[in-house]
Amino acid sequence: MRMRTRHEVVTSAGDGLSVADGSVRIMMQALQYESENRMMAVLSIHSKRTDEDMPQAVAQDLEIRLDTKFELTKEQSMNIRKLSQQLIYHHLRTAFKPLYLDVAAKIRQKPEQYRMLNVFGQPARETVFTSAVKRTVSGVRNGFRQDIRDSLFGNSKCSLEDFTVNSMHKYRPGSLSEKVNNGYMIHNALLRRFAYENKHLLFNVKNDGSTPEPSTGEKRARDGGRVPNGEDFWARVDEWFTKHIEERESDLAGPLWKPYVEETILFDNQRFNSAVQASSLGPRSAMVSSQAPTTITHGTMGTNNSMHLPQVSTQVSTGNALLNVLQVRRGM
Repeated sequence: MRMRTRHEVVTSAGDGLSVADGSVRIMMQALQYESENRMMAVLSIHSKRTDEDMPQAVAQDLEIRLDTKFELTKEQSMNIRKLSQQLIYHHLRTAFKPLYLDVAAKIRQKPEQYRMLNVFGQPARETVFTSAVKRTVSGVRNGFRQDIRDSLFGNSKCSLEDFTVNSMHKYRPGSLSEKVNNGYMIHNALLRRFAYENKHLLFNVKNDGSTPEPSTGEKRARDGGRVPNGEDFWARVDEWFTKHIEERESDLAGPLWKPYVEETILFDNQRFNSAVQASSLGPRSAMVSSQAPTTITHGTMGTNNSMHLPQVSTQVSTGNALLNVLQVRRGM
């Protein structure tokens, strides 16, 4: 019903109804008619069936029609986003493009935990679920790229330590122990170095369903268009990790990574005039608070190890903490 016609119907009806109230009533009535018409259509299709077959056939047809209208609830969508953020920001993650597979697999393992019991076992609904996961992961991944970019360029640029703290609050609310926090800072240092050395990828935007990017004062490498598959930022990050893990090892805090990580931290500290330099290391300065432990489940790399870790404050000396971890792992 056109807006003008609906307005005329409401105003001519009298009874003191406002235009808004009358419009809502008309819409509710239209929805009721739509539901009844859908039921009549189903009944007409199965009118020639026997009485014994009728109830089951009608129920199946209604279920199919409902599946075509199926949408995830806000809570289900929010759970997908939260899990995507937790899995993308993990100190062991070295493959970002297949992140949606990890998210989908983890939800399938425990559908009740993510309120997805009404999804699996029904192909039409699983298709909707898979599309939602891909779309959400794409947005989260693009958002993380923007966070890395903004931490390096423009008015929001910050030190490695601040970026780690800010990212922890955003992607994994609640502080972690010093040991785990060191792993995240090493991981972040490597990501920031790759991004800084490949600026053209940071500003070479792939339209993957995420929201438009805010300005950082830096000019994009080129305007608009889709980046060819395999040439976007995260595809190149995955290639970089694969290459360096083959040359060194999968443990980013291991002895074979130590010289490269030390160099990366020094470069990061110098660029942001950090007060902590890798050449002046002292005892660890992380201050562990007495708050209740936080339970964290690490499922990013296909494991399900739950860790009970104490809260820590944000007063972590980046250079000291990272280099001490590297020295310990090397047996120094």
